[in-house]
Amino acid sequence: MVRSSSRRRPSATGPAGPSGRSSRNPIPTSPLSRCGSGEIWNEPNSSPSGIDRTRKAIDESGDDASLYVTELGWGSDPKVPNDLAKSPSQQAKLLSESLTTMSEQRERWDLDGAVWFTWRDSSDGPVGECLWCATAGLVDPDRDSKPSWLAFTELTGGEP
Repeated sequence: MVRSSSRRRPSATGPAGPSGRSSRNPIPTSPLSRCGSGEIWNEPNSSPSGIDRTRKAIDESGDDASLYVTELGWGSDPKVPNDLAKSPSQQAKLLSESLTTMSEQRERWDLDGAVWFTWRDSSDGPVGECLWCATAGLVDPDRDSKPSWLAFTELTGGEP
């Protein structure tokens, strides 16, 4: 998910109207997407095209909002019937490719950070209705390293 948080003060006109846009800022919002003194806009697609759309909307609005990619991740159980469920090696490859692309495009996108969905797999099975979420961690429920943890520490300079 790509999130944008406005650095501007909130509009005196109040929350977004029926169109989903505040009069101060043309970035689409919903009543649930407002937070604190700024606005939050969620783009559910954290692909490069989704990040490009978000950055373009911010720039066209004249805002200087910061941009974060959050809830980035894939599950590591290919038996789960979902496009976000991959093998452990595919999960690691996607993590590496995504974070590398974000690092390379950081200035262009004015990207302030990226957050992996969860650090550890769930020991309780599925997380609500999200079947792939239970295996989206960088380590398994016993905190043993998965290939994605090794990929993450290789990129960040950490110790596996």
